[in-house]
Amino acid sequence: MEILPIIFLSVVFILTFLVVVHSTKKIRSIFLKKLINKSLCNKPIYCSLLVDNICLYILKSNKKRKNKIINALIKNDFTSAFEQISDKKISNSLRLIDGKKVEESNDILHYLLRAKYYLKTNNQDKAGKILQKISGKKMSPAQKMYLRYLLAQVAVFEGDMLTATEDLSTVLRFFKKKKMYFEEAEAYFLLGTIYRVSGLYDTSEFMLRTSCEIYSQLSSARGEAESLGTLGLLMSVQKRFDEAKDYYAKALEKAKNHKNLQEFIMLQQIMTEFLKGDLKTANKEANTLLKKAKNNMVKASVNDILSRISLAEKKYSVAVKYAKESAHKFLINKNYPAFFESSYIYASALFENGKLAESESVLRDLIEKEKKYSCCYHIANVYTLLGLVLLKNKQYDRAKAVFNQALSKEFYNDRKVGIAIDYANLAIVEKNQGNTEEAFNNIQKALAQVKDIDDELYNKIKSLID
Repeated sequence: MEILPIIFLSVVFILTFLVVVHSTKKIRSIFLKKLINKSLCNKPIYCSLLVDNICLYILKSNKKRKNKIINALIKNDFTSAFEQISDKKISNSLRLIDGKKVEESNDILHYLLRAKYYLKTNNQDKAGKILQKISGKKMSPAQKMYLRYLLAQVAVFEGDMLTATEDLSTVLRFFKKKKMYFEEAEAYFLLGTIYRVSGLYDTSEFMLRTSCEIYSQLSSARGEAESLGTLGLLMSVQKRFDEAKDYYAKALEKAKNHKNLQEFIMLQQIMTEFLKGDLKTANKEANTLLKKAKNNMVKASVNDILSRISLAEKKYSVAVKYAKESAHKFLINKNYPAFFESSYIYASALFENGKLAESESVLRDLIEKEKKYSCCYHIANVYTLLGLVLLKNKQYDRAKAVFNQALSKEFYNDRKVGIAIDYANLAIVEKNQGNTEEAFNNIQKALAQVKDIDDELYNKIKSLID
């Protein structure tokens, strides 16, 4: 019987030893992840899956290599730390994150990172093609969720907000469970952006604030800056301009070590001045940014804003010049949503300048391109403007057909303001053709769409009856 206490104590000792070893490994792993995150979380691309792989590699390395990597990480020396990693899959991915040229790889994680790189650089076309190559059969559950997360971003680009929202909500739960904090913050940020575009401002603000808090906990100044800047834009849309100003100031402070990001935040500030109606300040700040901007997308975006300012100032020839230039740059860089927006402004400026044939040519080209490039742009706008061109040329039957095409697309997206405008335009066509009763019916349909939604537009449409 005396042997039983000895056996019991031995078992307790062994179990205690195993718990201590396990706990030590876990503590080391947490410590390493914090160091790696410090080096990576302010890079344009970040991936928790890669961090896990780096952490595992370091823990399995010999003492000399391990110490070299840890010492470099403590000093936040990204290059020296990761030069010690001989695993080609990991080092190739790290080179990509560091913005360096890398070789193609069949590794699934590398595919995911490359796709994310293209999404971050507004090349959704290439990102989509890479994601299509990835097979789900050999993927881990985390990789499958990450793939779905990236596909949700492509869906946002293509304007499929419902699919994007559903996918992001699903992956968000997974990221929380697996403590993939950075991806959790990114998912909140994307959802905040979707809800802002969709006009659900309270929900958008909650998502963006949550995103900002997580980025702050991770010490990701870049992430915080992006969230703060977008919060500023959200405030601007709601005419909360003083709050927007505060957010931009905080965003620029966080982005002080990220020049490209600073330029994009300055763009948001200029857009706010434009929304305020302060065209003089917006114009001045836009021209200042245009002179010093290094990023081609920033330059294109500044030209786009200048075209809108010029259009608002009724300087149509100047608007034509800026819009044409920005549309060209956006198309070269395959930023199709921005290309469509700038081209629409280009066509609008031509229309206002009396160059109807040129405006019609641009609009018809956009209709053809929309069939080829899937993106989040409401092509109904193009049909509406084309209808106005035909109406101005007194081609009433053709104008009516085009306004009806615009109307069907507006109904599909349930855009009530757009529906009202198209019904009002149809009323004008009917009136010009002498169809007074049909014109009156269309006016009533238009008013029904914007009643209690847009008083200014409601009164403007109502005045057409007189």
